[in-house]
Amino acid sequence: MNEFIERDGNIIVNVSYIEAYIPYDLFSDAEFKSAIAYEFNDYICMIGIFNMRCFGDESDARESSKLRTFTYPNMINTYPDSHTKEKLSLIPGDEIQEYMVLKYYRGNIMMEADTKHDSINCERFIELLNKGKIPSTVPYDDLLSLWLKNLQINNVDAGVPALIFQVIISELCRDRNDPSKQFRKTIGKDPSIPHTNYFPANTNAVSAYSSVFAGLTFEKVAEKLTTSLNMSLEGKEQIKSPIEQVLSM
Repeated sequence: MNEFIERDGNIIVNVSYIEAYIPYDLFSDAEFKSAIAYEFNDYICMIGIFNMRCFGDESDARESSKLRTFTYPNMINTYPDSHTKEKLSLIPGDEIQEYMVLKYYRGNIMMEADTKHDSINCERFIELLNKGKIPSTVPYDDLLSLWLKNLQINNVDAGVPALIFQVIISELCRDRNDPSKQFRKTIGKDPSIPHTNYFPANTNAVSAYSSVFAGLTFEKVAEKLTTSLNMSLEGKEQIKSPIEQVLSM
């Protein structure tokens, strides 16, 4: 049975009950031009990449339903029946974080079938990547395709080869067991590892895992001190930028 059906120009919920989980820190005021998610009147505007669960009934335990991923890489207007703010860990072992839990019942509008095309949506997608908020349930192999689809939907030519996108993705996706290592190196050695077993890091975390110098010269110095000390004590390999090489001559 399809979870969604198209009717009257909308994508409609076709099961008894659905919950969608949106990281709460993605929400900002609608007036913020590049906001990734915000409430507006009777709907919520957000990028359509998020975790969700489908239930036979609202009383079903969350753990009884498989965690799924909704992947439409553009801004959507969604019309949940209600929403709540909750602290959850969606993937076993992950840290608990705050989510806006959107609740849908059969007949609610998940999104409009035809979304608006705007170059600002490409900036929002990049911001989602840089914040490390694309769910790791999206396979590593699919991230480039989603990015390119976002550009295609909004009729934008980035003007750079796809290799540039791949480099950015490879730096932001880290080994879940060793965040100092890019995930591409892990699956390069063992392709049988699940391609969802990565940690989607933000740019702040990437700087911390690169080197002590990069971490302490970026932002949030207090947090970076702990990472830097651990990196030094464990003898982790550090990436030296040309500036650091000059300064340390």
